[in-house]
Order: sequence, then C-alpha cells, then structure tokens
Amino acid sequence: RIMPIYFPSQLDVVQTATPTTGQTVVMTDSSQSGTLYLTPAGTLAALTVTLPSNANSVIGQIRRIGTNNIITTLTINGAASILGTVTTLALGGSASFQKVASDTWIKI
Repeated sequence: RIMPIYFPSQLDVVQTATPTTGQTVVMTDSSQSGTLYLTPAGTLAALTVTLPSNANSVIGQIRRIGTNNIITTLTINGAASILGTVTTLALGGSASFQKVASDTWIKI
C-alpha cells in the first residue's frame, strides 16, 4: 500500500473565528484551500466574509465556510465576481467556493 506524503504547504488551512453581529471576517490570504469555521455565541443578524485576495489565491483553490450557529444575513466579498453566492447559513450550515478564473469564484 502506497501512502501519500503531504507537505505542510499542501494541507488545507483551518481558520476559526468567533464573530459578533456586523463584523467582517477575512479568510486567510493564501493560495491554500481550507475551511473557515465560525463559532459565534448565538445567532448573528449580519456577517461579512472576505475571500482570499486575487493576488494570493490560485485557480482551482477551494474555500469552505461552516458555522455552529445561524447567520441570518451573510455577505461574501473579496472578488470582482462571485457566482451563486449564499445569503444566509442555517445552524450547522456550510458553503463552499472555488476560484475558477482571475478574480472569479463560484459556489460549489
């Protein structure tokens, strides 16, 4: 059995944040794929999440957002074009985005 070898730069990044209503959470600005795990203390009325910058992200990169609570109004920004974005997340909800072109992400 052949086991894959992973180098630290190949592993997905996991970022956690405990935002409050109205805050902006900026995803780790790198070319790694990864997950932003949101752990608000309760339901958030509004939250903004910023994707990695165009300069530091790569085509094919995947970023995920997950939450342990309800986010009533979710805004995703950080790219010129975000196709199929989400506007809310349920309790335990998640959303994934993939960079498909320069400054363009799609919901997957």
